[in-house]
Amino acid sequence: MRCGPRVRGHDDAHQSLRQADPGLRRNRLADVEYTGDGQLVDAVISLRYPAFVVKHARHRMWLTHLLREYYDLWPSFSVQLGWRQRAKERARRAVIRYLDAHALARLDRRFVISKTVQTRLSRFLE
Repeated sequence: MRCGPRVRGHDDAHQSLRQADPGLRRNRLADVEYTGDGQLVDAVISLRYPAFVVKHARHRMWLTHLLREYYDLWPSFSVQLGWRQRAKERARRAVIRYLDAHALARLDRRFVISKTVQTRLSRFLE
């Protein structure tokens, strides 16, 4: 099931820079548009969390779940933590949610395994 259109516009400056300098594209660890020997990769399909963070112009994702402890399970997860660990996990949660939203917005197409996952994705990241 399709869960929404791709959000565009956040990465325009980086895209322009990559077009100006194709060598920059190969220097990014999460960029998989080229193989190790420089051949173009046709498309990427991410099947597991957090594989959707890799970069590719034709990137599709089949999402089975997010890291649920930092989304819908946060209340029950965080209540069992001490105050120091809760502070650390709050910071980690903010970073994970930011990176997830940024990476998911770059995807060419997004698919989810169920209506429940679609609802969670819409609730937390769209």
